[in-house]
Amino acid sequence: MNPDFQKVGESFVNYYYQEFDNEATKCNVARLYHDSVLLTFENDQKQGKVPVIEKLMNLPLTKRIITKCDCQPMADQAILVVVLGQVITPGETKSLGFTNTFVLRPQDGSYFIFNEIFQLNLHNA
Repeated sequence: MNPDFQKVGESFVNYYYQEFDNEATKCNVARLYHDSVLLTFENDQKQGKVPVIEKLMNLPLTKRIITKCDCQPMADQAILVVVLGQVITPGETKSLGFTNTFVLRPQDGSYFIFNEIFQLNLHNA
């Protein structure tokens, strides 16, 4: 078990959203994904780095406010990261709640996104 799992997870989240929510640096998140990553984004599943990055790069830029980041150690030094927050898309004034879950797996001295689930927290939709 990695004793620094919370620190690693929080550092990852800060970097990920800083890069992803900026037009000039959004493409940098591609290097954070494992080649065989599995993404479920609002019930749309993509597997493999190329389809996942294509999906993510076609999403509109957003402004994100992180409410909570919880992390837990997993087997094989992996880290489970669950992010709760709010997101505002271009042209909107109202924020929507979201949950973003990551499984980070170590490889070659770094961590890569092996699994990701993104879901808006919509009620009565």
